[in-house]
Amino acid sequence: TDNASETGFDISENFTIDSTPPEIMDTSPANNSSAPLGSAIMIIFDESMDNASVESAFSITPDVKGWRWEWISENNVMGIHDEAFEYNKHYTCTVNISAKDDSEPGNYMVSNYSWSFTAQPGRGDFNVTVDYPKNAEVNKECQITVEIKNSEYAENRSGALFIKFYKRSENGTFTLIGEAQFAGGMLSGENATVYSSIFSFEETGNNYIKINVTSTNPLDKFGNKNEYYEVIYPVNVYPAPIGAEEKTLPWEELENIRILVVVIMVFLIIILFYLMHIHRFQGRKKEKGIYGDFENLKKLSYIRGREK
Repeated sequence: TDNASETGFDISENFTIDSTPPEIMDTSPANNSSAPLGSAIMIIFDESMDNASVESAFSITPDVKGWRWEWISENNVMGIHDEAFEYNKHYTCTVNISAKDDSEPGNYMVSNYSWSFTAQPGRGDFNVTVDYPKNAEVNKECQITVEIKNSEYAENRSGALFIKFYKRSENGTFTLIGEAQFAGGMLSGENATVYSSIFSFEETGNNYIKINVTSTNPLDKFGNKNEYYEVIYPVNVYPAPIGAEEKTLPWEELENIRILVVVIMVFLIIILFYLMHIHRFQGRKKEKGIYGDFENLKKLSYIRGREK
């Protein structure tokens, strides 16, 4: 109500109230595990988070210097530290209740979250195998599979891995397929299989996919490369079969059937009238033949009577 005692109101047809507090779903290193001396810290929440509040809510004991943060996605953050962990030392990480989601004004965590790990020397030695569609139909769903194996030559546990999938057309630029996928640290001989989101190619001709794998441990190796793996593969995208995209709609099919039925009925009626006409014509001809024979018999009988 304003100063003139006029009352007004405004109605919003669509709105969403977010009252769910955020939770931590996973961490790397995992609780009560070991981690390489140079391994980054990774935290995965169950929803999109306010970046600044999460970074300020994090702490580690004993303290480690030189932290910086990289957000892999809206709910996945990686903390990188310049100072390495100390060998065989036990560390405890905590995210306190000042961390909130990115809603307005924001929902805070209801309790502190803590996990611990022990620092050990570690180095992953990864072999990466990619299964992808070498030939694909335009606008048809595809998926990429990446298998990563930590070889027997690996030393203790590797860092955690982030796997990103990209695609582009002949003259386009690479775009991310879905979100980055995650694989936890692996001991020697262990492996992990990761799948891309379902996607499709929008243009025919030469297209490309790119696979990028990075580790939270700077010492991890991918073949002859340290820290990352990246390969680009060509994909031949061919047109959809003729008629596949121009399929007649059901109501159009029914209309065509209706027209066909009408045409057949008209044709049958024409044939029926024709047969009726033939039948009548033959009936008249037969009737005329019978009367003609009767007259002849009468004449013949009369002639024979006179002869007698």
